[in-house]
Amino acid sequence: MKLFQSVSRRCLTGLLCVSSLTLAGPATSQPVPSAESTLLLTWFDNPSTSMAVQWLTPGDQPPRTPRSAAVASMPVPRIDQPLTFDGKPEDWGVHGLRVDYLGQPDGDWPAPDDTAAALKLGWTPRGLAVLVTVTDDKLIPANTVKRQRRGDRVSLRLSDGDAVLDVDVSLAQPGEPPVVRVRKQSKKVPTVEPAAAVTPTDTGYVTEVLLPWGALPGFTPKSAARCGFNIEIHDVDGAYSTDRLSLLGYAYSDQGRRRMAPLKLVSARRVDAVRARVELRTDLATGAHRLEIGGEPRLIGETVVIKSGEVTVGKVRLERVSGFAGAEFALPQPWRGPVTDQRLDALTVELDDRTLAYANLDPAHWANPPEPGVASAVKRQTAPPEFPDAEVVAFGHSGWFVHRLRFTGLTPGTDYAIAVPGRLAPVRFRTAPATLDTPIVFAEGGDVGTTRHVGMLHGEAAKWDPLFGLVGGDCAYGNGVDPETWFDYLKLWNDHMTPADGRSVPMLAAIGNHETDGGWGQTPNESPFFRAFFGPLFSPRGAYGVLDFGQGDDRYASIYMLDSGHTTSHDGHQTKWLKKAMAQRPDVPHQLVCYHVPAYPSVRSFDSKESTPAREHWVPLFEEQGVDCVFEHHDHTYKRTHLLKDGQAVGPGEGGVLYLGDGCWGRPPRSVDTPLRPYLAVAESERNVMRVTLKPDGTQDVLAVNEHGEVLDDITIGSGAVTVSE
Repeated sequence: MKLFQSVSRRCLTGLLCVSSLTLAGPATSQPVPSAESTLLLTWFDNPSTSMAVQWLTPGDQPPRTPRSAAVASMPVPRIDQPLTFDGKPEDWGVHGLRVDYLGQPDGDWPAPDDTAAALKLGWTPRGLAVLVTVTDDKLIPANTVKRQRRGDRVSLRLSDGDAVLDVDVSLAQPGEPPVVRVRKQSKKVPTVEPAAAVTPTDTGYVTEVLLPWGALPGFTPKSAARCGFNIEIHDVDGAYSTDRLSLLGYAYSDQGRRRMAPLKLVSARRVDAVRARVELRTDLATGAHRLEIGGEPRLIGETVVIKSGEVTVGKVRLERVSGFAGAEFALPQPWRGPVTDQRLDALTVELDDRTLAYANLDPAHWANPPEPGVASAVKRQTAPPEFPDAEVVAFGHSGWFVHRLRFTGLTPGTDYAIAVPGRLAPVRFRTAPATLDTPIVFAEGGDVGTTRHVGMLHGEAAKWDPLFGLVGGDCAYGNGVDPETWFDYLKLWNDHMTPADGRSVPMLAAIGNHETDGGWGQTPNESPFFRAFFGPLFSPRGAYGVLDFGQGDDRYASIYMLDSGHTTSHDGHQTKWLKKAMAQRPDVPHQLVCYHVPAYPSVRSFDSKESTPAREHWVPLFEEQGVDCVFEHHDHTYKRTHLLKDGQAVGPGEGGVLYLGDGCWGRPPRSVDTPLRPYLAVAESERNVMRVTLKPDGTQDVLAVNEHGEVLDDITIGSGAVTVSE
């Protein structure tokens, strides 16, 4: 039986999404994208004569199926007996909602012989009580592992749809209290410290936490009240381990706080245990929807009923999959097809009239494509000479769609203005010059994200009036599953990356591990959001391509954007393509390379399996071509190497290549090693963005600044040498 092959891949919809609740506030409301907030301009071909204008909108929502449920909430019983939050489960007795099955948040099965966890939830007038029993063969206390400073831990989130409380409770050194870190809390109330305890056991540890209602100033704990909750158990074995278990089938929930499990406080003392988890998947080619069910091993062989309110959707037998109970279930008509006539919002999985699992299926996944957007010229402004090609592209499984207008036949070095639906002001853009008679400027960096520091760095870059921005991977940190991070990412770009004249700045981007669902070794299908925006520039085999500025013999710059193992390997067809592409451009004055994972890292291991292939397959080509500069990222610092050849520092004119960046356009900086590694000339633990100036004489100026505009580095590259400005 070809069962559940894709379940061990990744999920794209979270179980029990709190956005299905009638809760107000930005913490849980899905944003509504439009051209005002999500405009993205880019180039797929000649930047002098073309422009792609793109933006997001929601799809068209079909009505909910009659008599089906609008929301499915997990019932959390009240606990009246006293609880002592000491990390010991005895005082809970048989009370509380049992959750006997937690899966990987990225959709994978739990490892049968590794970390496992069971959960209990109950409510009291003081707060939500949480008891977690974790099986873990190797306990890592906090502050014992480099770059894993919080050790083995439990991350919890509580929200009423307005305020939110995020808490980490970490295992501590023997004899010490747990490390409790309140990561996020509403600014409307004083900091509320949760009660927490962690007790090691022979097989792992027990964590007991009281999340106080006082952190939610608008919430009143009473029967029938609803709130949102999520939990992740982190197992940090190994330097870069990402083993986690979660209530929600959703990757990186710390970046998607809108997604939480809806809880309903009840007065009943006994409720059915949660013993399984449901995820919705959609086939992009056909639009067909199917459910994937995973559950505890005791359910193997059972036939369960899938319901939505009064509607019986169907039955399915749970088979053995990776040591657990699992099944796939294709949703029948009218919920299946390329165009959806009706939708299901909430489901339960039942066995012998007992509810095993609750699922809220994001209505966005049922969305039908909208009509393509239409642009019009703005009076008294330069108008494109011909109407653009218009298309609508699915933005993964998000229920959002990319509207794309592709203008061609434009005049080089010219400002244009058009009106697009959903944007108040005209969209103003500038084509690249056909020849490099005067310097052009662009902004470069990587590892961006959506923090306030991003807007500060964008503001510094906007002062330079850049022709475009080049992002070297890890744009929104959507991981191929979280579209809402892209909304925030694009809104920051639109709000802050705006020069004084109001012009929109196009974005070019290489792919990073946080663009893909899985990081490395994936296919283009696992980077749906990145491909939707940038795909036409790249090879169908992976995210690699080259963009030339100027035409034919007048090409003055070539930017090679490479895929450092995320959707295609370094070697093979990508390296063959790179060698051929460089051979076709021997005399282009400005030759620049951009990719994500550094060949010469400033923080991570030099011999890692992610960095070594770049030195083996690409660096010899860079040296043979005489590349001017290579932009690297991923390590979250600012770095500049010496001129390098064969891995060694060389002098001016000896054929060395310069490597810059290491990507920290918003993300928290990491600490660099001291003394510096031999190949590094500069390394700073600073957020940064770079101003790159391409000059007619074939040299480049590079200025790196932090979010406060303070200069980190100022150099000129040319004639096989690097000159540092004083």
